[in-house]
Amino acid sequence: MQLDFLLKIQELSNTYLDSFFMLVTNLGHELVYTILIAIIFWCISKHHGLRLMVAVIVTSLVNTSIKEYFKIARPIYSDGIKALYTETAPGYSFPSGHTQAATSFWFYSSMMIRKKWFSLMAISVVFLVGISRLYLRVHWPTDIIGGILIGIIVVFMIEFISRKFTKKNYSIFTVLACTVLLPVLLVIICQYDETAMKMAAVLAGGLFGYFIELKYIDFDENTSIKNQLMKIIIGIFGVIIIKIILKKLLPDLIYSDIIRYLVMGIWITFLAPWMFVKFKLSNKKI
Repeated sequence: MQLDFLLKIQELSNTYLDSFFMLVTNLGHELVYTILIAIIFWCISKHHGLRLMVAVIVTSLVNTSIKEYFKIARPIYSDGIKALYTETAPGYSFPSGHTQAATSFWFYSSMMIRKKWFSLMAISVVFLVGISRLYLRVHWPTDIIGGILIGIIVVFMIEFISRKFTKKNYSIFTVLACTVLLPVLLVIICQYDETAMKMAAVLAGGLFGYFIELKYIDFDENTSIKNQLMKIIIGIFGVIIIKIILKKLLPDLIYSDIIRYLVMGIWITFLAPWMFVKFKLSNKKI
């Protein structure tokens, strides 16, 4: 039944729709969420930005572990299927990582903003990302449904846990548990998958940077529009240096990637805010 459904979608394929859905599917790409979360952290709310970072990274790690458990093959390998944009579809099929990440990000965002227009936009983005994965024939319908449901569950789980950490006076055990034990546990659950190790490194760096920033800097996200634009330019420039340029300088090894992603997390939550205060683009709250 699922194969027949994809074959019917395949009949609708044309150049314009191909280009459109290739563009839409990239709304679920890692770099898109990295930039969006960073901008939210720097310019709107560091607390909401951190929660979104944790939600998207945890949902990615959960997605990896579930895929490794079920090991369901993608429709790419089925007779009659002509999949598109297969470079966005490594590994196993269930659940859809793009759809799950989109669900976690936009559903959590709509919980924070609580505006009808934003909720409608969030639903539309998740729907389009899911449809794009079907149109490109890189996922089964059940993968999309599973991605949405698991993405929502992860959001509720993160929101429940985050309510336990609302005070600034964190104990050393809390810091170690969040920055070391949690990422290591997630990597073990994901069976030392390389992507999982990189995501866990971002999580460790981001959480560590957040705790340090909150204690010693506690920058004010609110400032003039001019300063906000300068913060975004400086911050994204740093992300590009770490993600692209630093990759070319370091050896092509998984340990280099772990270091790079660890630095990425620290840059977003600590180093960039420190520079904002240093250049007088933000004030300290403390």
